[in-house]
Order: sequence, then C-alpha cells, then structure tokens
Amino acid sequence: MFIFAMHIYYTITRCSDLPLLCPAHIVLPPPKPARSTGDLVATKGWIRVELYNLRTFATVAKRQSMSAAAKELHLSQPAVTRQMQGLEKTIGLPLLERQGRITLLTPSGKALLHHANIILQAVDNCLNQLEDLRLGRKGQLAIGAGLTTISFTLPSLIQTYKRQLPDIELSITSGNTQEILQLILDRQIDIGFITSPIRHPNCVVRPLFSDAIVLISNAEQKFAGISISLAELAELPLILYGPSGFHDFVEKALLEVEITPRVAMELDSIEGIKRMVVAGVGSAFVPKSAVLEELAEKRLVETPVRGLPNLVRQTSLLYLRQESSNFATEAFLEVVKRHWPENERD
Repeated sequence: MFIFAMHIYYTITRCSDLPLLCPAHIVLPPPKPARSTGDLVATKGWIRVELYNLRTFATVAKRQSMSAAAKELHLSQPAVTRQMQGLEKTIGLPLLERQGRITLLTPSGKALLHHANIILQAVDNCLNQLEDLRLGRKGQLAIGAGLTTISFTLPSLIQTYKRQLPDIELSITSGNTQEILQLILDRQIDIGFITSPIRHPNCVVRPLFSDAIVLISNAEQKFAGISISLAELAELPLILYGPSGFHDFVEKALLEVEITPRVAMELDSIEGIKRMVVAGVGSAFVPKSAVLEELAEKRLVETPVRGLPNLVRQTSLLYLRQESSNFATEAFLEVVKRHWPENERD
C-alpha cells in the first residue's frame, strides 16, 4: 500500500439530531495553540489533518496493533507511535487506548475512523483514475465524421482501437466538413474525418484515402454491365443520399455536366439505398467502398457514364495543431497511421 503525504482539510460538524449520541458526529474542540511553527493548527472548528497520518491511523485501527501497522506500512513502530500521538494532539481528543496487547479505538477514534475510511477511499479512487488516464487504460475520445464515414470507415478502426484500449469511452458525432471543423475548434471533439478540402491555421489535415464514387444499378436492368450516356443518365430514376456533404458532392458533379437528376427518392442511409437499388427502384451514386461486397456477389453492378468525369472523394483526418498530449487521441492516431501507413505525413 502506498503512503500518500498529502494535506486534506476535514470538518467534523455537530449533528442536529442528538449529536452527543451520534458517534460519527462528535464535536471536536480546537486544540491548544501551537507552541512551534512545526505544529499543525486547528481553528474555528475545522482541523488540518495530514492524510499520511489518517492512513496510518486507519491501519492501526484495522490491525489493532501499533507494531502490526508499522510492519504493514514499512515503518518503525516508534514512527507510528509518534504519528498517532501527533494526530491526537492535533484533534485534541484521545483516539486509541491500550487493553493488554491490543490497541482499540475510543469513541472519538471510532468517529474519526468512519470519516477517515471515506476520505481514504475517495483519495485512492481519484489516484487510481488519474493513473488509468496517464497510462491510457481509461479516458474519453470524441470523433466527428459524416454518415458514410461512420458507416464504412470507422467500424474497422474502432474495432482495432477498442481491442487495444477497451476502457476508453468513445463518442461519435455526425456532421459535414464545416460542422466537423467547428466542433474541433470548439474542442467538442478530438478527431474529425472530413471529405471536403479545407484549410485552417490551427488544424492539421492529414489525407487518408481516396474513394471512387460510382453509379450502381440492379443487375437485371437492361443496361447492366454496359456504359450509358449523359442523356440516358438524365432519364434514369436516381435514389439520392439525403442532405449531406455527399449529396452536395454528387449534385455538384451532375450540375457541372448540365444534368438535373431525376430523383426517385432520397434516403439518409447507404444501406437503405443499396436495398432499394437491389429491388429495382432506381440507380444511385455511392462510394465504391460501400458496395464492394454487393459488386463481388453480382447483386449490384457498376454502370459507367460516358462523358461524366471520374468522381473521387478524398477522406482526410482533422485535428488541432499543437494540442496538449492526450493518450486516447494519440493512440487513435497510431491506429490510423497503421491502417494507412503511406499517409503518415501532416
């Protein structure tokens, strides 16, 4: 057991309900004035007590022996005796009494022990939590990303991260690039994934990967497996992703080739969009990484569009520059680096 030399200010107050009968709320009168600068002083009903001495006192009470307590705390018996004498002098009441070879608590000692145990447990819990944070065993990590990134990029990263640090508490917030940037600047999240170009003097933007945006169709449609023209695309019923950065990206690309999409429906779920396309409701533009399984199984087919420039969207990592070290954040950055090792540069 560690011995913590800390100061704590502790008040024992009068119980409103028959205090003299309440062993946990005995009024402790202030001791006599200190005779040297090394003495601890009590003033106006509150007492300055060494936490170091409280821990020794609790050990003596548990062991019912000065010598046994000294052995457990790796102290000499005279040192323990001096501590207990000093504690009694500070409080102004007897705390311990000898009965043969056993050391027992007085009524005031029992009152002090009740509160000492609470204090010591609280201090131990605090120090253990701080140690967990220092070693990265516990902590919090807040991530911001778009819905497509949350659905198809984060799961594998988080799986790896949680396997290494299972006690880190994760929270994920969805938003577009501008919203993610603001959350970073406001320190509401630690790390963001963005899909639009952005620069900010206080932030690091680390490119991670590029994802092709492809038009997918039902494998049974007449143009399955062949390319279509822009004119044919204009007549094609499209299932669009709901209002988001991805929606804006696709809409802008179509407007640049003077196509107003014929919207069959909008959904805010890539999985929902894929199911609708499989059902033959329409075609859709989606990140290719989101449909690799369906393409491999021929449930969906990629439909190239002649005259439409290749659509590629880059995903980047965003975090504050020169931010104080945070183990949970640094550990996640290491996971990202291992996942995309060619993009380690800032």
